[in-house]
Amino acid sequence: MGFKNTYLNNKYSNNKAFSNTRVIYRMKQFYEIYKDNEFVYPMATQISWTNNVKILSMTKTIDEKYFLSDCAFKIIILKEN
Repeated sequence: MGFKNTYLNNKYSNNKAFSNTRVIYRMKQFYEIYKDNEFVYPMATQISWTNNVKILSMTKTIDEKYFLSDCAFKIIILKEN
């Protein structure tokens, strides 16, 4: 994270969403994991950030992430209907 993290923290230090190093790390992790995944990314963008962070921290493989994202997405759809 080094330079980018320091840069973002300095640039957005007054913005609570960006001031926490862990939040920036999770944003970077989210992007790197899902950027090229056409199956998980659409679901991951439909569930809450809190649920995404839990999924990122609880899982190791993309299959696990897909399964939990799918479950969370289906729960959201069921609640809407």
